[in-house]
Amino acid sequence: MEKKGKVMGALDQLIAALALSRRITMVTNDKAFSMIPDLPLEDWTL
Repeated sequence: MEKKGKVMGALDQLIAALALSRRITMVTNDKAFSMIPDLPLEDWTL
């Protein structure tokens, strides 16, 4: 991600790592998480 000029906060990285390790889907409207490969995301906003 850094090579592409995109940076994600440390806490967001920890949250993403936890979701990946638990194989769970993250529910968020934060587009930054889409930078994480293989992280399943759902956006529940209307």
